[in-house]
Amino acid sequence: MNRILLQQAPVCFDCAVPKRRPVAIRAWWRAVLAVCERQRQRRALARLDEHLLRDVGISADQARAEAGKLPWQD
Repeated sequence: MNRILLQQAPVCFDCAVPKRRPVAIRAWWRAVLAVCERQRQRRALARLDEHLLRDVGISADQARAEAGKLPWQD
């Protein structure tokens, strides 16, 4: 039996972007990952209670405003 081995493109583990892709695709992928990370952080911020928000140094209104932003907004 012959086995065919498929090689995967080397992966940059700090950003999970394949290294052999064109520069434009890598830039686009990094932007997608940044949006996903920003949204993850906003969901985590929305789950914090008053006590933890005081520890972070922001008010509940500020946290609600930040958590309510769209994922691609800075």
